[in-house]
Amino acid sequence: MTFAEQVPGLTVRYQWRTPQLQGLVEAVGVVLAGRGGARMLRILNVTLSRCTVLSQLMRVPLPLLDTPRVLGVDDFALYGGTYGTLLVDATTRLPLTLWEGRDAEQLSRWLREHSGGEDKEFTGYKQNANGTVTAFFTDGTTATGDLPVGADGARSRVRRQLLSHSEQHHTLGVGIGGKLPLGHETAWLPQEMTGTKNMVLPKRDSLFTAVFHSREGSATVVERIGAPLRAVGLGTELVIQDTKDDHYIMRAYVAHPHALPADATGQHGRQLRDLVASRLAGRHPDLRELIAQTLPDTIGSSTSQPQRG
Repeated sequence: MTFAEQVPGLTVRYQWRTPQLQGLVEAVGVVLAGRGGARMLRILNVTLSRCTVLSQLMRVPLPLLDTPRVLGVDDFALYGGTYGTLLVDATTRLPLTLWEGRDAEQLSRWLREHSGGEDKEFTGYKQNANGTVTAFFTDGTTATGDLPVGADGARSRVRRQLLSHSEQHHTLGVGIGGKLPLGHETAWLPQEMTGTKNMVLPKRDSLFTAVFHSREGSATVVERIGAPLRAVGLGTELVIQDTKDDHYIMRAYVAHPHALPADATGQHGRQLRDLVASRLAGRHPDLRELIAQTLPDTIGSSTSQPQRG
């Protein structure tokens, strides 16, 4: 039914439902989606198919995005080597946006476009008698919660206050890295090695593997696997020194200098490859084959320096 003149609040041009009924359909769709929404509307004597409820739901404009006071950022694997980033309002616990990829520039651009959040510097905390914790910031403000999370690395101020007498020791280690191009010749590699990062931790030494794709630049490479390497005291230049636009699996073998020959860091190419192969004798055949097929001209070594702090 159409009307020559519209009655405000009662009729809308080219609309089969009054604004009140349309609002009801949209509200039910937001809460129950298609099938459940159609069932609820049927109880309310409004007969619509689940597809119609969904189509009306898609017409509902998204609410305006308020800049969150506390932003939560999480990355996850969608499938294989495809990753996604989820932003969450840590106060309301509601998701804000989701995009493919997890590079730092993408996050920086979002933060610039949605500036206005609080930028605070943590100075210390106090445990309260009721079990809560109060955090103090340089601007004089405080925040009280149930649990402080010191997620700012080994030099965390939370850790420094909680473990004031502890010392930080950097592990002395030698890393030997190399890469193997991915293609038909490497189809024998198991999914566990081509689909994610791996850390092999036997009783001695360790082996780290990660897959890189042509769309990843050096910054993305550092973001993806920099933390595990830094955790064992090695620099990221070990993996980006020979980054090229191809698909390959990178592996980094790490051992204590005392476990290797004195001239290990002066060796190159095949010598380093044979050294790692000898250290992995008796390990899984796929690991030994990965070392054996690593291109000699991509193999290099790096040594961490002992520090105390």
